[in-house]
Amino acid sequence: MWFRRKRIDHDKMSSLREWIESIAVAVYFVLIVRMVLIQSFRIPTPSMVDTLKVGDLLFVERLAYGPRVAYHVGDEELWNIHLPGYSQPQIGDIVVFRYPLDGRDFVKRCIALPQDTVMIRSGVVFVNGRALDEPYVKFSYEPYPPPSWADTADSQFWEQYQLAWENRELMEWLSEFLVNRRFTDPDLPRSNREFFQMLADNFGPVIIPEGNYFVMGDNRQNSDDARFWGPLPEKELRGRPLILYFSFSTKDDQEKSIPFWRWIKWNRIGRLVRS
Repeated sequence: MWFRRKRIDHDKMSSLREWIESIAVAVYFVLIVRMVLIQSFRIPTPSMVDTLKVGDLLFVERLAYGPRVAYHVGDEELWNIHLPGYSQPQIGDIVVFRYPLDGRDFVKRCIALPQDTVMIRSGVVFVNGRALDEPYVKFSYEPYPPPSWADTADSQFWEQYQLAWENRELMEWLSEFLVNRRFTDPDLPRSNREFFQMLADNFGPVIIPEGNYFVMGDNRQNSDDARFWGPLPEKELRGRPLILYFSFSTKDDQEKSIPFWRWIKWNRIGRLVRS
């Protein structure tokens, strides 16, 4: 009887150990997939409307640009390995990347490549002197016309402009440069919001530094992008979106007295994310 009870206890321990090992293998597999192959991403802002909407959940392929696998202990990064990818972003591609200023994941569209020259006039994007065909772009209002100084400034001004943009200080530098003209030049809007939007609708020209990209949101006048915070380093690329696996309404919609299943955007689930 004693031997039988001991055998039953041993069988229970073996079953428990096998169960724990199975769970550990499954967790390990999920971590490997997330670090190297596929990552889930949620659209938090309307910067890519109408292509991507707030509440969309995407699967992002990480292999395309070469995943980075890092290990942290607290805030200290012990190692960071960059695995090779099989492609690079092209103009028009939608990319997920780490925001250079604070490390959050962002999604935007690649507009220009390393060494390209980018200029925007009245909302129209020119890359290397040619206007881009951008049927995906959404404007909330008529873009501002270029101010008088945009096409008459000397080479020294544009050298300083380029440097300020590369150093992620463009808007601050322009504000200081134009501080006295804002209230005397009829081309310059008075309010801060309109002033910065005018600068965003009439950007550059700048040359994209080697190893960097220029990205913008499709919702062009409601996007925090490379016009404001500078070039996107290649090392910050995370991957490219593949498919919308789920989509739900915004928080405001959810707070309304409607059944929860009506929060789900059924017509968007399963859509491929196309550039």
